[in-house]
Amino acid sequence: MVATMCAEFQAVEDLKHMNYCTFLTVLITVAVPASAIAQTASNVEKVVEVGASPHLRSEIKDDFKLGSAAVGNDEQYLLSQARITLTWSPASRASVFIEVQDARIFGEEGINEDATPNIFADDLDLHQGYLAIDFSSGSLPVDLKVGRQKFNLGAQRLVSSLEWVNTARVWDGVRFDVGRSGERTFSAFASRLVPVDPTELLNGHGVTGNRLVDSYFYGALLHGCR
Repeated sequence: MVATMCAEFQAVEDLKHMNYCTFLTVLITVAVPASAIAQTASNVEKVVEVGASPHLRSEIKDDFKLGSAAVGNDEQYLLSQARITLTWSPASRASVFIEVQDARIFGEEGINEDATPNIFADDLDLHQGYLAIDFSSGSLPVDLKVGRQKFNLGAQRLVSSLEWVNTARVWDGVRFDVGRSGERTFSAFASRLVPVDPTELLNGHGVTGNRLVDSYFYGALLHGCR
């Protein structure tokens, strides 16, 4: 049984909890005046936008043990995720998107928080960072995105950013899209899945022993075909 809820939680690792509370304080401090940063005169286009997204999730599992199965064992822990985003639009058809993320787990037993890849923890790190360019012509949308980004293709059964995982999933690569969402569209991409390494600031591409993480991912899709 997995119970998901937003709740206050007493962390067992006091030092880590103190650091996290400090980070949340900074996050909230940034989030409150975020709208003011983006305010401009009515006839001037927005250039910079800042956003924040704090999230807490408690999980309780019966007959389960992180690291290995164990009948009769119960796990109860807190997952925290905090994100700060910045969008800079220096031109009407170009923008830069930066997103930092802090993901942690408290009260767990039997896992290595420094393991790579990691679905539970990744202290303050670059989550996304890409350049987006709009090449649209007339009513036909044409977009190019270069950098660290998320892929959610089709029904997301094979390719998804896995937002339900605490660290989520991103790729380093290039993506080209033609068409409007919900209609017939064409997408082409070349990328590599980014392994979450809690010991690195930018999550590099060292060998992990995971065939999915260590593989390149590229292809082309035509959506909405009948």
